[in-house]
Amino acid sequence: MHGDLVFSLDVIQDLIAQKESSVVIDTLAPIPEKDFKARVGQNNLVQEIGVNVFGNDCYACQPLYKLKCQDWVAWQKVIRTFCESGETAVYAEVALNSILNNLALHPYDVKGRLCMEVDNKKDLQRARKLFKSNFTK
Repeated sequence: MHGDLVFSLDVIQDLIAQKESSVVIDTLAPIPEKDFKARVGQNNLVQEIGVNVFGNDCYACQPLYKLKCQDWVAWQKVIRTFCESGETAVYAEVALNSILNNLALHPYDVKGRLCMEVDNKKDLQRARKLFKSNFTK
């Protein structure tokens, strides 16, 4: 996961319960202009994650993952290769994209539940509002 995420307990519990490697998407959220999107293929697997990913097959995506050990090891190897070649000014998801055709990453749809990045004061205000509504239910 990226370090600027906030999410509700039920989101992380449900993600951990997934049997397959998964990443959070939100089919109810608008497609963000500057944040991560995930392209989901007809096979219902994530084909690409990035900030410059757009299209009818894309959804808002939060970099919160549940990965099988072998998938995490494969991603780490590619990250290492990127670092050793000096390609360090990119998101780790660029490395992940290079191997998504060799592993099955499933979208986990939170359907509007709290899972978001906090990048600025506006995000923080929104997160506080969502937290408050989550705890007053």
